[in-house]
Amino acid sequence: MTSAIENKNGTIKIIGSFDWMYPSLTNLTHHRKWHSKSKAKWKAKQNIDFVLLWLYVYKTKLSEFYLHLEDDVITAGGYTKAMKTFINDQKGEWTYLEFSELGMIAKLYHTHDLEALAKMVALFYQEQPADNTYLHFNPQMLQFRRIIRKPTLFQHIGMTSSQWGHVQSIKDRFFVANVQKKLSKGDNPPAKILTNLKFLSKHSPENAYNTSFGYFWSKSKPKKDDYFRIVFNKPQAIQRIVVNSGLDIFPEDKVYNAVLEISSKNNNRNDCTDYNIIGKFVNGKVDVQNAPYLLNTTEIRCFQIRFQNSQNFWAIIQEISVFLRR
Repeated sequence: MTSAIENKNGTIKIIGSFDWMYPSLTNLTHHRKWHSKSKAKWKAKQNIDFVLLWLYVYKTKLSEFYLHLEDDVITAGGYTKAMKTFINDQKGEWTYLEFSELGMIAKLYHTHDLEALAKMVALFYQEQPADNTYLHFNPQMLQFRRIIRKPTLFQHIGMTSSQWGHVQSIKDRFFVANVQKKLSKGDNPPAKILTNLKFLSKHSPENAYNTSFGYFWSKSKPKKDDYFRIVFNKPQAIQRIVVNSGLDIFPEDKVYNAVLEISSKNNNRNDCTDYNIIGKFVNGKVDVQNAPYLLNTTEIRCFQIRFQNSQNFWAIIQEISVFLRR
């Protein structure tokens, strides 16, 4: 094991371990039954790697807090300031805080608790990986709930495991990377947002229409004729509609093979009829101006994104901006 620790003076301290520091990593009998022998050995060694690192930090008293990170992560801007604010905002006693919901990434402990954590992970080094053990450790320290800072501040970007070549595409659903609306904010009059795409509550359809922060992220791959629909509370005179999809950190999760449609006719069921195509997505974006005039109408009740074909990736709709005619 080799680990890097940043010092207060800005330098990095590299620490390593020796073979004699490890218990036997062969003939492991208590590992998870669905793990192969090689994976069980790798997980068991990783547990002891963590234990040695935590004991070193504990014994040398390097800092008041310890943040456990992996090397293949990206961060939100201003994460150190956000972490300090979150720590200061806590009321009462706590054992650990989370700045990512995934595994052992971005878990913050008091350094004085690392010895106890190390002992528990060492005790069960064969049975389960540390990212399971810590969930049992925290209640023993009288913290009975997870305290996760949302939006989270770290995102795991590694795709392939270094041990068994398994592709891991799981992402932190609460990480937003300080996603602000890139375009000039639209007027976005009050409306209902409807979609038949599956999604997580933290990435709800309303996020895309929100003019300040957040985005929509489907948890299913869009199929032909799936839709994302905006129904205005009352008809609007629209000058321009802009839709921006995808994120820099997830460039493939864009809207592909889709069109933008508008309708002025309402059937009193929070829905519309007789949609007309006014634009087509190119590289995940569409920007249509003076669209109502193309249909000889000034009152638009609904518009929607409609997928013309299925796509191989989930869809992120970062921004929908509606500009009203002055």
